[in-house]
Amino acid sequence: NWFAQVVERHQDLQHVIALLVGKILEIGHFFSGSEEERELSQIANNLIEYTDHLFQIIEEDLYKEDKIAWVNFSNREVVEISTSSVRMGEILGAALYDNLNSLVMVSATLSVEGRLDFFMKKTGLDRLSIEGRVNYFIENSPFAYEDQSCLVLVRDLPEPNAPDFNREVARVLSGIISSLGGRILVLFTSRKSMNEVARLIKNHMPGEDYELLVQYESGESRQLLDRFMAGNNTVLMGLETFWEGIDLKGDVLKCVVITRLPFRSPADPFSQAWERYWRLQNKNSFQSFLLPDAVVRLKQGIGRLIRSESDRGIIVLLDKRFQNKSYGKAFSNSIPITNIARLDSTELDKWIINSPLIK
Repeated sequence: NWFAQVVERHQDLQHVIALLVGKILEIGHFFSGSEEERELSQIANNLIEYTDHLFQIIEEDLYKEDKIAWVNFSNREVVEISTSSVRMGEILGAALYDNLNSLVMVSATLSVEGRLDFFMKKTGLDRLSIEGRVNYFIENSPFAYEDQSCLVLVRDLPEPNAPDFNREVARVLSGIISSLGGRILVLFTSRKSMNEVARLIKNHMPGEDYELLVQYESGESRQLLDRFMAGNNTVLMGLETFWEGIDLKGDVLKCVVITRLPFRSPADPFSQAWERYWRLQNKNSFQSFLLPDAVVRLKQGIGRLIRSESDRGIIVLLDKRFQNKSYGKAFSNSIPITNIARLDSTELDKWIINSPLIK
């Protein structure tokens, strides 16, 4: 199979690189004491480090229960193979916690349903907590979310796995764009879905006075943000990059549309690593990782809207699982917005036009 070929080629590659390193060092002797010798020595060291990493991945990590491996593709060819430890808390403990007298961690999205259990276990702080070395404090946001924002739940869309879901998302988004004209951030969890929805909107609204910016299609992330902030009629569609770490204060952003609850794909290496971690402890990976991880990511996405005490706007959530699944309470109990409107898609456009949060 293909992996047996990888192992065989790895062994051949190790031999070839060893010969190459020997030749490079041999040539370096002719330039003894010069800048050229130092450069050749650095090249040889880089090659040795590369082969050491490759040896660890192929010969060691692939056979360990506490390691996860994955390959990255470009144009249908493998361009990178990587491994990572499943027990990240142990690594942080040895490399960081055990070498510090004190450490302060601050974030607005660490808690799930008012508790820090997920973060503590993920980072290995639960061990230090048992030892009495961890103190924590959860403070309420200084923002008046009940006055500054509203979460709109659209009731009548199909489930996200339904074949017509993307078409319905495009229909609802087209109405939102027509109502607002721009200043809209649309967050997706799937590049395929994002591209399909963008295509449907362009077909449905070809002559409208708005600019649609699509991640990977319309430019790099930084360029898209600059273009988004420069115009009043811009609609930005993005993936994980835009769920966190961007700061759009003031009138730049008035509406964040979240198409799906941000559950990670089971095929994601990060998901597989934590699934294995919890399985090794005989725990349910959905309750222990996938659900709290999605809650934190939803909080991060919602956090794009209100960035100051003067910001105002709305969040539109198109995933009905927030309302009709038992685990939806984990999301509703964790987000800061308490002002919630439940509407059918046919009511949404008029509601947006009349909302004082958009003025």
